[in-house]
Amino acid sequence: KNDVQRLSLLLQMARNDEEVTPATHARHSLVTVFLLRALRKTTYYTDSGLENPSGKLTPQEIVIGKLIYRLRLIQDMNSHPVWGVGKTQKEKIASDHIGAGLYSAIGSYFNSDCNPNTFRVNIGRKMMLIAAKNIRKGEEVMDNYCIHFSELPKHIRNPWIKEHYLFDCECAACANEWPTYSQLPKDRPSQKVSDKLVQLEMNNLDFVERGLYDKAIESHKQEIRLIQTALPMPHQLHVTIMKSFQVCWWKKIVVYLQQLDEAK
Repeated sequence: KNDVQRLSLLLQMARNDEEVTPATHARHSLVTVFLLRALRKTTYYTDSGLENPSGKLTPQEIVIGKLIYRLRLIQDMNSHPVWGVGKTQKEKIASDHIGAGLYSAIGSYFNSDCNPNTFRVNIGRKMMLIAAKNIRKGEEVMDNYCIHFSELPKHIRNPWIKEHYLFDCECAACANEWPTYSQLPKDRPSQKVSDKLVQLEMNNLDFVERGLYDKAIESHKQEIRLIQTALPMPHQLHVTIMKSFQVCWWKKIVVYLQQLDEAK
């Protein structure tokens, strides 16, 4: 997409204007006026060959203000966290929340689910959406706006989602009130499936120990496919393997960052 298409997509993202509280509208209005006044203290207008405005807001400033205000509402509803990763394996993986970004390709097309079939990783400003399980043809690809159901109970998740994104989550995890991880079923699958899982997990450990993260990712995919067909949701194994799969991706990113540093 070119810059005009990207900007158009960005400005069409959800704002939920009618659901926004008066206090939030007031906050954005004050910040917008402040930014417009601050803009006069810069060289923005003179650099553009325009006279620096003074006094009341000019028609041009009102247009800029409307854009700023709209973007602030869009940011509230659509921003994604950006995580920092250490440059060595001894440092914590994806533990530092270093900011947020507007990713229109993700925010515009994917709804939220507390048990999503994807997860997000980022390399600096670039964000990728990774399939966390086999996604059937015609099945909706889902993101997660809050936190995985296994980590936070519904009575805490739902008010947070309502407060920040102004909708009531009706995903399967919420509708059926799936419990958090410690209370999930943990019964063993059949012996045949268990034997395959044990072998795959041994492969995972070996690949990770040797730093062969591409192979570890492929081995995890086999585990995910096997569990997906052998065990119904919700179950501890689904969550355990998905989290391990995420860690592999983050470790792969650490290696990539190391290689970039070495190439400098």
